[in-house]
Amino acid sequence: MSTLDPIHWEDARAMGHRMVDDMFEYLRTLPDRPAWQPMPEGVKNALQIDPPHQGTHLNMVYEEFTKNILPYPVGNIHPRFWGWAQGCGTVTGAMAEFLAASVNCMSWGGDQAGVYVEKQVLSWMKSLMGFPSDASGILTSGTSTATLIALAVIRKKYAPQETSDVGVNQSIHPLRFYCSSETHNCLTRAADITGMGKQNVVSVPVNARYEMNTALLEEKIIEDKKRRHVPACVVGTAGTIGTGAIDDLNKIADICARHGLWFHVDGAVGAVLRCSKKLSPLLSGMERADSLAFDLHKWLFVPYEAGCILIRDAELHKKTFSNPASYLALMDGGVTPQHEFFFNEYGLELSRGMKALKVWMSIKEHGLDRYGEIMEQNVSQARYLESKLQNHEELELVATGPLNTVCFRYVPKNWDTKSLNSLNKKLLVEIQERGVAVPSPFTTDGKFSLRVCITNHRTKNADLDFFLMELLKIGRELQTTKPWEA
Repeated sequence: MSTLDPIHWEDARAMGHRMVDDMFEYLRTLPDRPAWQPMPEGVKNALQIDPPHQGTHLNMVYEEFTKNILPYPVGNIHPRFWGWAQGCGTVTGAMAEFLAASVNCMSWGGDQAGVYVEKQVLSWMKSLMGFPSDASGILTSGTSTATLIALAVIRKKYAPQETSDVGVNQSIHPLRFYCSSETHNCLTRAADITGMGKQNVVSVPVNARYEMNTALLEEKIIEDKKRRHVPACVVGTAGTIGTGAIDDLNKIADICARHGLWFHVDGAVGAVLRCSKKLSPLLSGMERADSLAFDLHKWLFVPYEAGCILIRDAELHKKTFSNPASYLALMDGGVTPQHEFFFNEYGLELSRGMKALKVWMSIKEHGLDRYGEIMEQNVSQARYLESKLQNHEELELVATGPLNTVCFRYVPKNWDTKSLNSLNKKLLVEIQERGVAVPSPFTTDGKFSLRVCITNHRTKNADLDFFLMELLKIGRELQTTKPWEA
């Protein structure tokens, strides 16, 4: 009989212990390594070989991992990684992934622990976000998928009933979705995928704080009604990707109530601020949403991937995705009894891993208050960075918000905008490629800037000091040599 289990269990156990020891040491010594480093062409080539038809001893496979893969991640676990609002994970979350993979639970539904763990996590999330206990929800890969689920439910509510059978016809009275110009592009992609059409996503200008202009929002809704369009949904943002701005969620909720629109909140970055008693008032009105999409792998530091969608109307949610089949027939008992819960009736996937375990273990270990303290720490670090920028003649604060994001640029005297943009683009690349830190790009009002978004429980003020010191050194070097003009 053939099997894929180890032939020698003790040898496999020893290798497992080695892997765990190596990873613990890797995480312990993160600050001693570059924040990121480019992959050499030789390494890239080594990962583009033909598929092996014969096996290789696990020791050799692991050696290849340590040589060609481990040194070249994107870097988001490093204390000086501040790009794109990517969380840095935790040791416990990593161990939970091993446990979940060992059990290899297919969490679509039925009488099994994986389902109950996810229901427990969703219950915690509903309580945290101020949603009623009878609301529905499901864990997803992230906010992009959660948004797609939300738009499918909204389409079910506002489009004709026959949409599910004959498809979407948007040519007569198209459904309209409203969001600020700072909203994440996952909304436009979801509108495209669900057949709502990208042109029916209405971009509303923002104010000086990068928040949606709610007066213009209402004007656009009224104008669309006159044109016989069907205003369906307004998306409020709880922490924009660009600056961390938070829309006036109460005003948006009021407008939705007046006009009979669905109120959806994109909380990918900021929704979990409800963990902080100090910061949660910034999210006032979010609890009034009809649906809320947010990430757990950003500021809750759960290892990738982990997102969530909560929907107030559980019946409509299930009606959108439930699609019975004979091979999914429920029984009077056994693994799939009729009285149990089935997550495949609330989302896109039938095949689902046990994402909930790493969330459950992480929250059980640390408690929500501890996460709130880390978020407050990151916001304080953003203010610390701002204070450093405001008093420095070579640095200019370009944009910021109420949370953890700061956008700035290096500004030698008497340089025009085009030259400054070229300089700062090169500066960003050099900082990344030299392993100093990983900020990300952001452009507003024609100014290219370096964006620092601190969703990192490993960051210290000393990391920010080191970053600025190296940035100035590299900036002065580039200012003199002007390599982009060569």
